[in-house]
Amino acid sequence: MIFLERCCRQNEIHVDGFSADAMALLESYHWPGNVRELRNVVERMAILCDSDRIEARHLPPEIRQIPPQTSSVTLPRLWDEFKNLKHHIREAGGAGT
Repeated sequence: MIFLERCCRQNEIHVDGFSADAMALLESYHWPGNVRELRNVVERMAILCDSDRIEARHLPPEIRQIPPQTSSVTLPRLWDEFKNLKHHIREAGGAGT
């Protein structure tokens, strides 16, 4: 993540990245403050992090308390999977038609 890399460089600290749990929570959060809020949270976590990775325990309480998302749709990883999902949504009369 660019925000993390920039913060580490500016503050001369070393954080390798995010744990899978932390990343899942960050991706699930609504981010009412948009990109600025994300940048501020990432910078705060990097500075306060006491390990080589940012873990879920490092996240602010409002982000940690998000219930995990459950979805029956697997996100596509390949272009053909994306096209098939898009086609399926259109046939079902879903959004974006």
